[in-house]
Amino acid sequence: MRLLIAAVLLPLMWLSTAGAQPANSPPAVQPGTKQEEVNLTSEPPIVVRVEQAAPFEMASPPKSWWEPYAQPAISGFAALLGAAVGGLIAKWNASAANNQRANEIEIAQIQSKLNDFYGRFRLVSEENKLVSMEFKTRHGGDSFRTLLALLDPKWLKGLSPADKTIVARMVENGLILRTLVRDKAGLVDPAISPYLAKVSAHFSMLELAYKGELENDPERFKQYVYPEKLDGVLDIEMKRLAGRIALLLAKSGKRHKAISPLMIPNKLQL
Repeated sequence: MRLLIAAVLLPLMWLSTAGAQPANSPPAVQPGTKQEEVNLTSEPPIVVRVEQAAPFEMASPPKSWWEPYAQPAISGFAALLGAAVGGLIAKWNASAANNQRANEIEIAQIQSKLNDFYGRFRLVSEENKLVSMEFKTRHGGDSFRTLLALLDPKWLKGLSPADKTIVARMVENGLILRTLVRDKAGLVDPAISPYLAKVSAHFSMLELAYKGELENDPERFKQYVYPEKLDGVLDIEMKRLAGRIALLLAKSGKRHKAISPLMIPNKLQL
């Protein structure tokens, strides 16, 4: 019996030992040999493959019904607003240009008044006033009136040659002023017209008295003496016009109200 079991187990043990070892396995290689170095360097390389992951997407909330129309509406509103602003700017520029032209025309008109009438009248009048003041100083002071003195023919004949020349110059200047008033009356403010009428009458009477064509009646002709209030009125008017020009130049693009009327104070009223 024992022999039978041994006969069965021996072959099985041989078969198991043979299966554990490869049939064509190479002989063992001692460490440090060239064969070991060859085996170590001939191992296949390790390949690592990196693949890109899909992009991460967050889930968006569902769109409202009006969102598709929002962008076109905003763009349209912006375009409309830009057109409206551009139109307003163009309108403002056109209005400013029209106002500037109107202001330039008014400035030219005022400058014409100052240059063609007020300036010339004032220049000749001031010259006449200086001559008259010197003449008055020699013949009675401030209360002296040349027109009333000239009514007496003897008085004029008794003057020195220098005084006769001065009187002749005053009469000549009076003629210049009277002609200027007559030719440029349309440039003056209507409120000044009564004053200019009186000064014109004064110079007319002065010329007639100088020529001896008036009778010696001071009481009758005293109403024709020079209207001294005219000088103050002219000062007010020239300042008013100059102030208007300054305003129009400072704000040339603005539309202005009409110039304020000439206000003559009571002390200068005729």
